[in-house]
This record gives sequence, C-alpha cells and structure tokens, in this order.
Amino acid sequence: MRVNIYDLRKNVDCRVQLIKEKGINYNVENKLDNPLKIVRMMCDVFSVHEKYEEHLWLIAFNATLRPIGIFEVSRGTIDATMVINRDIFTRLCLCGAAGFVLIHNHPSLDCSPSKQDIETTKTVKQAADLMGYTFFDHLIIGDAENYYSFAENKQI
Repeated sequence: MRVNIYDLRKNVDCRVQLIKEKGINYNVENKLDNPLKIVRMMCDVFSVHEKYEEHLWLIAFNATLRPIGIFEVSRGTIDATMVINRDIFTRLCLCGAAGFVLIHNHPSLDCSPSKQDIETTKTVKQAADLMGYTFFDHLIIGDAENYYSFAENKQI
C-alpha cells in the first residue's frame, strides 16, 4: 500500500493548496480497516509511540477504506495538543475524502482518554455528521501495543 503524506501551503494568491510531501510503500493489505492495523502503521511510519510531545494526525479515507492521505494536524506539549475542526475539515475537503480517523499519542503511555479527549471527539463527530463525513475512529496511542479506540469502545 502506498502511504501519501500531505501538507497545506499557500500559493502566490494566498490560497490554500494540498501539497504531497512524500509517499511511502507500506507492507499491509490495501485497507486500514481496523484500529490495530492503523496503530501498527502509525508506529512503523511515524514512530508515534516514541514522540515526546502530543501530536494529532488525520488519515483521510475514500469510501472503500483506502487511505487517500495522512496529515499531521497539530503538535502540542507533553500532555496536550490543539484540535481545531477547521484544520481537520479543510484537509478532508481538499483531498476529497469520504471519511477519516483521528490519531493522537499520549507520551505518558497511558492511553486512557481524558475529559478533553472525550469532549473533542464528540465535537468532531457533530461537525463530521453536519458536513457529511464518516468519522470512523479516534485512536489514542500509548505505545506500539497499547491503544484506545473510541469506536471499539462505542463512543463514536
């Protein structure tokens, strides 16, 4: 499977453009259709479980659960990162996604969701429903074998 990593940039007219930063061949089936596959890919490709600060990533999917692109949406501190709906949905609109998964890490290795994680997930879910996107899951990664899935825990 080809994993494409994108960023947003302004062009000369100060309009936002989707820029492909790089593509990586990753040895997995064509679909990232369960949380464990996503966690393993994020740890293998982005070393999520080794990050010192919290990061938020977005995986945009087409309608058949094939990833269109991966974005780093924000980088925070040792115990928090900002989630702004506009930043998520701008990326989804520009790449033509049908759905998405959010992933963030907990450097403490405790992947239990905080109150803020739960509230953020609810807010993003409401916005996704309003805009017609499928919010497949929000994953919190502690280490390569330790994660929390909001979908598996029926919170999405």
